[in-house]
Amino acid sequence: MSNPNDGHSTVAATLDRIISGSNTSTSEVDSSFVASPEFIPSVTWQGSKQGYYFGTAKHGTGYYKDPKQQPPTSATGGNDITSAASNGKPVKKSVRIAEGNNEIKILLEQLEEKNKDTVVVELSAKGIRAAAKSLQSIYQKNVQQRATFADEPQKYMDSEVQLYEHLTGLQAVGADPTLYEHVAGSQLMSTLIQLLEHDNADVCASVVSLFLEWIDPNLVEEDLEVLSTLKGFAKQVLEAWESVLYNLLRFQQENPQDNDDDDDEEEDDAEQDANNNNNNLKGVENTLSLMENLMELDTLSAPDGGLMGEDQPSAAGYMVRESKGKIVSWLFSQLESESAKEALQGRCLEILAFLSQNEDVYESLPNWASLPTVTPTSLENEPRSKKQKPSDINGIEDLIQILARYRKKQPSNEVEIEMLENAGIALSSCISFSKDNMSAFLDAQGVQLVIRCLKERVMAGGVGLKLLDFFGDDPVFKRGAEDIVTASGLKYIFPLLLASRIPKPSTIGVVSKKEKREWLGMIKEQTIRVFYALTLQLDDQSPEEAKARFLAKFIEDDLKHCDRLVELLLEYDERARKAEYNFYRSSEVEEETMSEEQVALAAFDAKLKGGGDIYHRVAAITAYVCTNSKRCHERVLSQLKMQQSGISLLKTALTEFASSLKSGGRQKQHVDHLLDSI
Repeated sequence: MSNPNDGHSTVAATLDRIISGSNTSTSEVDSSFVASPEFIPSVTWQGSKQGYYFGTAKHGTGYYKDPKQQPPTSATGGNDITSAASNGKPVKKSVRIAEGNNEIKILLEQLEEKNKDTVVVELSAKGIRAAAKSLQSIYQKNVQQRATFADEPQKYMDSEVQLYEHLTGLQAVGADPTLYEHVAGSQLMSTLIQLLEHDNADVCASVVSLFLEWIDPNLVEEDLEVLSTLKGFAKQVLEAWESVLYNLLRFQQENPQDNDDDDDEEEDDAEQDANNNNNNLKGVENTLSLMENLMELDTLSAPDGGLMGEDQPSAAGYMVRESKGKIVSWLFSQLESESAKEALQGRCLEILAFLSQNEDVYESLPNWASLPTVTPTSLENEPRSKKQKPSDINGIEDLIQILARYRKKQPSNEVEIEMLENAGIALSSCISFSKDNMSAFLDAQGVQLVIRCLKERVMAGGVGLKLLDFFGDDPVFKRGAEDIVTASGLKYIFPLLLASRIPKPSTIGVVSKKEKREWLGMIKEQTIRVFYALTLQLDDQSPEEAKARFLAKFIEDDLKHCDRLVELLLEYDERARKAEYNFYRSSEVEEETMSEEQVALAAFDAKLKGGGDIYHRVAAITAYVCTNSKRCHERVLSQLKMQQSGISLLKTALTEFASSLKSGGRQKQHVDHLLDSI
């Protein structure tokens, strides 16, 4: 005989017998089943059930016990299994599951318990106003409780949990950007900004997560009208950037990678610590993603003055300025940390690559080779009894070391490829915009490292080629160009002009023909930029006869490098003309809002992007060689005539080039001199 306590199958079978209304003999039912259940849930009518009526009441829709239809109770306390109406025959016995074994009831109670504290925000203007008011009320209550019971956390934890639940509920607003205007019209953002200064790191992490959900640049592609509201959100976050950075340091300080659990620690404490650490790690990741979103949104807003408005710093420049450079220090500190995970280091490099391309970053942080140390206490305004120790963070050296890892080998996976590429972008940008960084790069023998990579023909050589583009006006860039020659770099860059001895890209997975073409195209154009920089910087005062050695290379091997210059000149002239032609045929020209001057500027911009920029540089290289070598001049002129062209092609290119350069700069003077000399 089965017992209802034996498990799920017995209970389920009994319920089936109740709902189906099948006849059950006395022998099939254990006397331990005392009475029928008060309610049997059923969404639809399943036919009549003896002793029940169908309806909707406090327990929901289903069959409710009807007292009027219940059989009389026997003296033994059980239901009488015979009656006069049955003529002594057995009748169906009503069955009741003991309350502790009512599985349906238990499941419903568990579901109700699970959802009773869930905060659901009504996705409407009214719902947003109510959510803003509720969040502000709970926050004020929590502040008061924390102040009153500072040493008794259990007395303010309930309001803290409520804060967390309300912040989680607000995530749903991100699913409907049309509600953003109502968020902007409420006090919600103001309260969220205040919560960034909360003492509980979990609450702060929830706020950062909410900002990340709302401030999504991808929304602009779906609906351009949402841009103005997103700009408002982003600007408020940027204005509170010191609080965001402070929380980033808090999250990182409590990261599991920086803490080791004691062997004798209690299991429940260890589990709680692990949960907190995971939340903090997520807070770090979300803060970095929020930075990226802010910078990307700033780029999208550039035509309208960026996030901060006209004549104001870019988002990246503002972050660096307001943090006094500490955000850059923190990113580099993760690269130096032995305990930092590879994924976090890769993410930090990605952010550095994005941030470094904004020129105004270097107005407040010109020297990345000597960065300030950064800790949560270093952001506090309290006076210190001791002076801060000198920084030991050298960002330039950190980036060079990443490049140096691959001076003899190729990256072994996609993560390493991305880290190498991002290090190259960050290093190239920071030495181009800052003479201090450029000087540190040269002192660390960065030029010699790139030449070594070119010699080995590894991917790092191709990535590092952009580091030799020394076009700046400061004398330190002239020193860099001269280092290329004195370090025997000409031996490795001249073959690149002929598309020979090209560094090989990493061959992780299958490399498509398109990817190969893009790699070769990048090497070719970057080589042209390096050659142009050499013509700009090398002069008669350069050491070790650097200028003469450079020119002599063009005469070697029957002047084949001069022939190559003519080929490139004609190739990029055709590309530039085609790009300009395609622009004038595009629908953009037909826009009535554009004036003739705007159309001309847009056409010239399209021409530069389509190959005109490289065309100008090839023309400058060719003119430099021709004006300094009679043999080269004759060879170039001969080759141009063979292609039904002439010296006018050079003059046209140089005239266009000069018109696009800033007046008074060394490049402008250099190109004007070439134009006069040719």
